[in-house]
Amino acid sequence: MGVWKRNKTVFYLSSCVCRGVLHSYFDVEYSGEENIPEEGPVLLLPKHQALRDIVYEGILLRHWRGRYAYWVMKSGLPGILGLYGAVKIGRSLDLINLRKKIRVEKNEKKKKKLKEKFRAQKEEAKGFKEELREKLKEFYRNGEVVVVHPEGTRSFGEMLDIENLAINFTREIEEECGIKVPAIPVGIEYSSLWGSRGKFASLWTLKAKVRVRVGRAYDVQDKDLDKIVYESLRRFSNL
Repeated sequence: MGVWKRNKTVFYLSSCVCRGVLHSYFDVEYSGEENIPEEGPVLLLPKHQALRDIVYEGILLRHWRGRYAYWVMKSGLPGILGLYGAVKIGRSLDLINLRKKIRVEKNEKKKKKLKEKFRAQKEEAKGFKEELREKLKEFYRNGEVVVVHPEGTRSFGEMLDIENLAINFTREIEEECGIKVPAIPVGIEYSSLWGSRGKFASLWTLKAKVRVRVGRAYDVQDKDLDKIVYESLRRFSNL
């Protein structure tokens, strides 16, 4: 059994289990799933507020459209996620955040360890942009779905600026390979984000409403795509 075939088996089984667990605990509703093509390359651009967003995205794709996907994720995440379709990429954002921690750290031993970690991550992240571009090119040419969280990181209850690196690469790949890759925004609303018992408690409240809303497909060459994605995610996630 090939690696990707095995990964698809894990993807399918895990999405079935997660669907059973999450859908029994929360009130989950999907809409607009028909906007995702049943075949061909797709760039899916979901809002990322909680870790379990990724599970809802997988359920949306597998159980409503019969599709699998690759997720572009930061390199520090557990390796087991590779079986679910994660493609770990070193991010410049990780280095920026680590540099900030070094700047404010007062304990010299901790600062030394942080500096060592920074040097290791910097070496690992060399050439990550080209690595990302080549992986996207491979996936699109094979007609796969690629999931990129366009803000570049998890942002709870607010919108951050759109990181357009993956969008720009997709534009270049379209022209280079002569293929079309629709860009589709996806909003995820947690209706009780600001419950009286606090942010975490409300997020995990029994039968709390979760609404996964898929927008229509946009031409990735649209010069206003960043603005369109930003507004779509904000509106669909009710932020």
